[in-house]
Amino acid sequence: MRGRYEKIPLLLSFLFNITAVGIKIFIYTATLSRAVFTEIFHSIGDMINSFTLYQGAVISTRPSSIRYPFGRGRFAYVASLISSVLLAGSVFYMIVIEGLLRSFNNISTLLWRSYAPLMMIIIFFDLTTLLISIRIYERVSIGGRTLLKPLILEDLMGITGNMLATISLYIENLMIDFIFSIIIAVIIVVSSTHVVYENIGVLVGVSAPKELLWKIVRHVISIPEVMDVNDVKSLALEPDEYIVILQIEINPSISLEDVLRVKEEITSIIRRIDPSIKYVIIDIVKPQEPPGTFERILREIKELKE
Repeated sequence: MRGRYEKIPLLLSFLFNITAVGIKIFIYTATLSRAVFTEIFHSIGDMINSFTLYQGAVISTRPSSIRYPFGRGRFAYVASLISSVLLAGSVFYMIVIEGLLRSFNNISTLLWRSYAPLMMIIIFFDLTTLLISIRIYERVSIGGRTLLKPLILEDLMGITGNMLATISLYIENLMIDFIFSIIIAVIIVVSSTHVVYENIGVLVGVSAPKELLWKIVRHVISIPEVMDVNDVKSLALEPDEYIVILQIEINPSISLEDVLRVKEEITSIIRRIDPSIKYVIIDIVKPQEPPGTFERILREIKELKE
């Protein structure tokens, strides 16, 4: 079932981040560490994105309607886009600008090191979610991986930020703590920018992965009655649904019955390649010059950037 496996790491990440926010607030209250303060907002942002992606997995399982003929999966990307922009802006202001204006003289680093083990618990949370996400990533369809990519990135960035905050507590040095808080802020902005870029790609209308397009063209051109593939287009309708549009040339000597049979065969083959391909449109035309257009298409697919 679509969205069933993806929900597990997304829900775990959301619950872990709620716990992480509580632990970090406790540590910051006791230490006033700037690095930990930055990580509070990092976890809040991760919590929002995890919840947004989880809702996307839930919403994408709902059937389409007349108002939403291709489903509601893109709602998750709109919310994630907004939350990422707000997170990046707030972190830049509160950590970089406010941090430069704040004095360190009245902050004591006494006993900071005793709180470092609590940060290690949060790192364990991120590692657990990361390993589960990677394991499930290998099992789900290509479309379902769209939801897990931001989560894997979130965990990698979270581990890095939490390790820096842990080191800062262990060293008990205000200047290093401030420098690490700036580094963590940069990490958050970079990760948020990446999420924004990924979301824009889906909302604008990104194509199916090039490996999928390559398989489609190779399988279609291998059918004896197909003389050439003139064009192949695809579009991500939502996290786990693609539409594929093909223009092919068929031997003009075959009967109408055979044409319909070939069309059904192509549709069946494409849907077997990946279950995330929900809609297939085939435009059949007479042979055109020059032949061998499919070779050019395969070269273009190979040159596509991920």
